[in-house]
Amino acid sequence: MPQITSHTSQLKEPIRIDIGKMLLAHEMIKIFPKLFDYDELKTQINGQWSILNGEVAVRDFWNLIDSIMMGCKLKNITRDITSQHYSWNLVQAQAVGELKFSTDINGLTSNTKTAPEVGAFLRANPTELKRVTDGTNKAFPENNARHLDPIIILSQDSSLFVHDGNGRLLKAVVEGIETINAYIGTQNQAPKSNHWVPTSYLMKLADARSKDLLLATFQESDNAIFEFQDRVIVEDQFKQEMLGEIGL
Repeated sequence: MPQITSHTSQLKEPIRIDIGKMLLAHEMIKIFPKLFDYDELKTQINGQWSILNGEVAVRDFWNLIDSIMMGCKLKNITRDITSQHYSWNLVQAQAVGELKFSTDINGLTSNTKTAPEVGAFLRANPTELKRVTDGTNKAFPENNARHLDPIIILSQDSSLFVHDGNGRLLKAVVEGIETINAYIGTQNQAPKSNHWVPTSYLMKLADARSKDLLLATFQESDNAIFEFQDRVIVEDQFKQEMLGEIGL
């Protein structure tokens, strides 16, 4: 039986790995603010995953990132970071005024509003401005520099939506900061997403014999097919049946 023999190459792209490492450090310091020195934490994470050598390293790294971002924080961001439908770039000094919030943050109705719109509202409402400023100061203590992490932006339909980092954007708005560092994902015409699909998710689908969901996932991502072939433990007959459905 022919097989897909490796994960797709974009999973090892340095910029995607850098985004994953940044997210890991950012969330860990939020959960355990007194347990780590932030710079030391980032140094350890960079040393552990400077590159992803081999299929096990790829699997372990992206499963870890997804387990924190989706499993804990309910942020389905790993899919977009790893998808071939997005090309990623780090932009220094992205103009804050061009950005849109993607969620309500700090008690504000900010979802889909631009940074200038939110800023104008706060300037017209001094009580809200003080409340939000106090909230951002509490959320981003100066001693761990988490507020300096690049935000993550998706470029969609000529708009720049903040996919992760709405709190950091709000901090920039209330402090009158005009630029911010950002990772920007730009949509392209890649034929398949080939995003990372958590191995645990595939194992649950296999255990439940969810054929339709497995096939739909295989159609989106060759990495799901490789993980199913290489890692998911299920009866050979069922595995061969599912792979046969996609011509393998």
